[in-house]
Amino acid sequence: MNSSKPFALTLLLGLLLLPLSAQATTLISDGFNRTGYLHGSTPDTTVGGAKWQAFNNGTASTWSTSGTVLTAGLDLQQTALIDLGANYFLTNPGVYTLSSTITMAAGTSSKWVSLGFIQSGALASGLGGAMNGSDAGWPWVLLRDNGGAAVFGGSAAANSLASLAAGTLATDTAQTVSLVLNTALANWTLDVYVGATQLDLNGATAGSTYTFTTNPDIQYVGLSVSGGGAGLESIENFSLSTVPEPSAMALMVASVGVFGLIRARQVRK
Repeated sequence: MNSSKPFALTLLLGLLLLPLSAQATTLISDGFNRTGYLHGSTPDTTVGGAKWQAFNNGTASTWSTSGTVLTAGLDLQQTALIDLGANYFLTNPGVYTLSSTITMAAGTSSKWVSLGFIQSGALASGLGGAMNGSDAGWPWVLLRDNGGAAVFGGSAAANSLASLAAGTLATDTAQTVSLVLNTALANWTLDVYVGATQLDLNGATAGSTYTFTTNPDIQYVGLSVSGGGAGLESIENFSLSTVPEPSAMALMVASVGVFGLIRARQVRK
């Protein structure tokens, strides 16, 4: 029997299966299709049994689910987050996509809702804070009630990466926001999208992808609202997904090749 055939067939099978292994894995997803307070509830899909931790004062201002969307009164600054564990993004390198669909009620006072990765230690200051706290979002993106938006590469509104003027985005319209964080590189990178539009995070000087000089120390993913006025905004389809890091894919290719060689030798015996 031609010993090269088993090897070729095994290698071909492995290569055909590689695209399947490269597909995104959903770590966290929540469609908020339940009713009640968000705090202590479990997302539809989660990691290690992690539950939502959210500001809860037992009033209409509290994060709550209606069966279709998540809402929080904008009269109080507050945060909701999910704890993935210390150093999760460092010890599990990959390309992570954090996404949610946000509808901002039209307004003029620049109230905002934000989506982002949140630093380790953020809970020390309590969930009554927001993503712009000194130990909170890193990186994060916000949508304003006047149709503007902004992206920040650090906490406390530090390291502004992009800003969309008032009226750029339609209010009273669902906007899907996504942050793509690549932790498989020595210096992590960030891409941000509103719908299918990629935002320029470098001022048109070096492409739209931002490269961190210091990698974020993040432990959580979540949402926050700014406070500063009455009104409800709605949030849908919160998710965090990942794809394998490139080195893992290369290892899989090598493993397929090695297995093929072993199989070919077995056939020759």
